[in-house]
Amino acid sequence: MDKKIAIILINYKDYANKYLVDCLAGIRRQDCFDNIDLYIVDNSSEEASYNFLSSQAPEASIIRNFTNDGFAKGNNDAIRVALGVGSKYIVLLNMDTIIDDRGAISELIRVAESDKEIGVVQSRLMLWPEKDLINSLGNNTHFLGFGYCNNYREKFIKSDNLSNIDIHYPSGAAVLFKSEVLKEIGLFDESYFMYNEDQDLGWRAWLANYRCVLASNSVVYHKYEFGRSISKYYYMDRNRIITILKNYSLPTLILIFPAFFILELGHVYF
Repeated sequence: MDKKIAIILINYKDYANKYLVDCLAGIRRQDCFDNIDLYIVDNSSEEASYNFLSSQAPEASIIRNFTNDGFAKGNNDAIRVALGVGSKYIVLLNMDTIIDDRGAISELIRVAESDKEIGVVQSRLMLWPEKDLINSLGNNTHFLGFGYCNNYREKFIKSDNLSNIDIHYPSGAAVLFKSEVLKEIGLFDESYFMYNEDQDLGWRAWLANYRCVLASNSVVYHKYEFGRSISKYYYMDRNRIITILKNYSLPTLILIFPAFFILELGHVYF
């Protein structure tokens, strides 16, 4: 394999201190490592966290942002650099992921190249340390815009033939984009700041006639922690509305309006 692969990580707060060592070990063990360009975007992290990642990842190109402008812009900053140097594939990984399988990235590429209509490929995300439980087999969208993980916390059954199945949109925790697809449909919408930007980009890929699929044999473990906050719910609900307004046709918006109105009325009163 001689095609250039860009892998992008985002650092924020103290993520590097908590997650970087395990994440880097997984990247470095990949059988295609010699063809990987690693980019780490530092989104105004703590000084100790920035210094730690600088010392631990000498092979990485570090993009330091002194303000945190969100997950979407952070990834876009690195994607633009990678596209500018001719990267064929763009792989996004959350820093809180672990890759045991040395062929996980190569499998993403194999699936991507198996069909010219495939533009986006997600790894099979499993929870850590509960390694037999599913984090995401791709994500779905409710008709009112709510995004959710397929099969969350279910036990994975190895006999299931899931590779190359279509998904509505990928999790940004472990996903490959063909560069030509991003050049055609555009990058993440930076107005989202955080949450739902992967939903919007996957939806736009489908609208441009590219498939989003699962690569079940590319396994990535995710140290996923569910959290609640006012800001999280604000961005998730705001971005849900933005996403359906952007991606539904006018006739569809008119069709779903009664249900949408009742839902929003419920939010106001309950």
